[in-house]
Amino acid sequence: MSAIQASEIVEVFRQALRGEIAVKVEGDESWDKIYCGDVEFMFGEWRIVVFNDCSEFDYVSSALAPDGREGEFDDWWPGSPVDMLTMEELAAMENLVESLEPEVRA
Repeated sequence: MSAIQASEIVEVFRQALRGEIAVKVEGDESWDKIYCGDVEFMFGEWRIVVFNDCSEFDYVSSALAPDGREGEFDDWWPGSPVDMLTMEELAAMENLVESLEPEVRA
């Protein structure tokens, strides 16, 4: 099975920005609570871990595609999926993840 391409993750991000897929933060901490470190999200059926560098959507640490393919930071270097976003898309993505709250678990 082939590795996930950076362009695939960029398309997932763009689908989220267009409102075509749901985005959920995983775990108990919101984006702003972690501040510096990995934050795990579900972008539709994709599990994507993003490094939060002092509230900046810095880089993708890892990703798991719905078909079971995996990718890690080193697989995309150089050419990080985040680096492929426009400045406007990056700002919109930061606004999106800042607005998410973890689901309350009973």
